[in-house]
Amino acid sequence: MIGSFTYLKNRIIVNLEGLTPTANYLLAGTGSAWTTTNSPTLAGLDLTGITNGNVPYMSATGFADSSMSYNGTTVTCTGAADSTAFQVKNSSDKVVARFQIEADGHGQLILEDENSINYVSLDSAGPSYIRGGYLGLGGEIDPITPIEISNANPHLTLHNTSQEDTDGGRESRIIARGEQSGGEESVLGYMEFAHDGTSDDEKGLWRVLLNDGDDSDAPSITALTLVSSGKATLYGPLDCGADGASQGILTLWDGAGGNTPGNIKIHSPNGTAWYLFVEDDGTVKIHNAAPTQNSDGSAVGDQSD
Repeated sequence: MIGSFTYLKNRIIVNLEGLTPTANYLLAGTGSAWTTTNSPTLAGLDLTGITNGNVPYMSATGFADSSMSYNGTTVTCTGAADSTAFQVKNSSDKVVARFQIEADGHGQLILEDENSINYVSLDSAGPSYIRGGYLGLGGEIDPITPIEISNANPHLTLHNTSQEDTDGGRESRIIARGEQSGGEESVLGYMEFAHDGTSDDEKGLWRVLLNDGDDSDAPSITALTLVSSGKATLYGPLDCGADGASQGILTLWDGAGGNTPGNIKIHSPNGTAWYLFVEDDGTVKIHNAAPTQNSDGSAVGDQSD
């Protein structure tokens, strides 16, 4: 019975349990020409069938050739298509990591849980690069930001798997965090896409939330909201253009049918809504409802000039 063996360059040292003398026995040789040195004849320990440079492995009948080789600097494991070249098992004998060759000849690294469910899969069929903490996707080999996608369709998809019809549900966010001079972290703001309304439909909304100074990780100001009808809601003042540099223009188009002029809805101090609009002849008028014809409302001030 073999108690232990050690493989060295051109040597296999075999320690035999229960045999005397207790000294180690050697099998020595070079290439495929192995000979016995100070060793009994042991069936199955013939290494003449091992390919030069390959690492032999122990089978039930003795040593056998393997697909793993070592040239002094590099260990290589050669396998056929659709085969596993290297794998790692945990203490429960479950494979948790594999280097393998796909059926199409591409290399693949797979990390799994103990139930053989893939959690990470990297396939050389689609080039990805990690360089200095920067990630290049879609063939990008020199990313200039932490994530760069180079592709004819460089799209980023966020998929919420919650099956719900709540207003603001199915949300996906892009969150911006920052650190103060003292190292305190907080969320500066985020953009969010979500479901608009409570019906079982596909309507969406988009909004931007900002931290007003003391919100920590929960920005409280909904600065801008766009809903599925196209309506936009802006929190706070709106500046158009730049003083002394760029002309500010606010365009209010008329609707269809010739009876839906563009207008500005203004609330008075007590909350009463008024609508400012322009007649076809240029007269500026104000009305207590959304205007639908030239005769609505009354002229603002004296416009005789």
